[in-house]
Amino acid sequence: MENRIAITVRFSAEEKLKTKTNAAEVGASVSRFLALTGAAGRQPISDEERKLLIKIVVALNRLGNNLNQLTAATNASRIGSAAAAADSEIERAGADVQSLIAAIRQRMNI
Repeated sequence: MENRIAITVRFSAEEKLKTKTNAAEVGASVSRFLALTGAAGRQPISDEERKLLIKIVVALNRLGNNLNQLTAATNASRIGSAAAAADSEIERAGADVQSLIAAIRQRMNI
């Protein structure tokens, strides 16, 4: 078992209530919440938020797969400048999807 160190913290009544509320929202005790928040540098996410973010990542991955299929279909049909414009739009959409997935993973610490 690792050594634990006790730290005394002083709160106003309002700060204490807000901290207890925030801890409850993520399913942690006040002391665990403060440890998680201090170690991560930001408030941890709740189980509900984590589940929602996972669903969003799954949906974005599906969207990315669809974009890849559209790219393949566009490349197979190659109709001049229209295909090049479509390629550009698909590439931008794909980059947007990847950016969203990266932001969600960062928020989830994965």
